[in-house]
Amino acid sequence: MLSYLFRIPEAVDTYVAAIRRLQPWGPYVLAGYSYGSMLAFGTTKKMNKSEKNVVQFLGIFDLPPHIKTLMRQLGWNMALLQLVQFLGIIAEDSVDPADILSYRNASRSDAISRVLGLADNSRMEVLGLSSHGLSHEVQGGYYTMLGQDHVSSFSDKLRAALRDN
Repeated sequence: MLSYLFRIPEAVDTYVAAIRRLQPWGPYVLAGYSYGSMLAFGTTKKMNKSEKNVVQFLGIFDLPPHIKTLMRQLGWNMALLQLVQFLGIIAEDSVDPADILSYRNASRSDAISRVLGLADNSRMEVLGLSSHGLSHEVQGGYYTMLGQDHVSSFSDKLRAALRDN
């Protein structure tokens, strides 16, 4: 009989058990797409809680649909700023309003550097984030990045990210 998992913690526990059954020892590399990204994130947190840094790479291939429109309106840098403030990585008052325009017009790498300069490292650790590998731009969009036209470049980016970490 097929049983269904109704809660995220149940699904995470199932994934952790299955991973450990197939490969009892780390290090591990996990990734998730769409709903699977949430499960991969939860699985990583649970595995790293029981054994520090046993998951050495977590790939999230997703753009949450409820913030997709807002992110497009704000632009990449401002969406990054909103997201890190929402997650408590930086305080809302840590960015001087006079600097917003220069932040908005900065390169993506400069925006990431600015955020990391203001980041609460203990909050980053709680979220399982590190200062490297926060974002990798790929060709295509949410529904097409794994499609025939873009899967090769996606694969190349993923291999490079895994090699660099």
